[in-house]
Amino acid sequence: DEDIKPGDEFNEDGYWETRPIMHMGFRLLTEFDSGSAITSLPEDWRDREDVLAHAGEFEKFFAQYYAGQTVFGWKDPRTALFIPFFKEIFARLGWKPRYIMPLRNPLDVAASLKRRDNMPEAVAYGIWIHYVLSALRELQWYVLLLRHQLKRQRSPNQ
Repeated sequence: DEDIKPGDEFNEDGYWETRPIMHMGFRLLTEFDSGSAITSLPEDWRDREDVLAHAGEFEKFFAQYYAGQTVFGWKDPRTALFIPFFKEIFARLGWKPRYIMPLRNPLDVAASLKRRDNMPEAVAYGIWIHYVLSALRELQWYVLLLRHQLKRQRSPNQ
């Protein structure tokens, strides 16, 4: 699939992230002066004008990209922080989502962030737990499948 981010020197097997969603997610993160990781969001983040503008962009993308599909998904770690944002978009689209949460070993996450960003292990572990707990808090009343993310999947559909 040409929209899936391919491998590079930091991840030879590929990222399995949908590039348009990844790029929109990075633009959303820039509203909070963050790079690829964020440790907290302001209390009023969902009511900010800049965030609302991104919601329209995501809604339009989802409506077009996933039109007519009853089963779809994407992988982007930043999604864990923005689940309330996505739940509102899905409600406007009339979608009733179910969630699969890939869980990557925090040791692998720390090694990857060290290699790519020279991030200290303690910081990487903190980000991992923050993302996981943020997602679990928001998804507690939804059907949720926790799935250990296996290495060396041949395609994102597996």
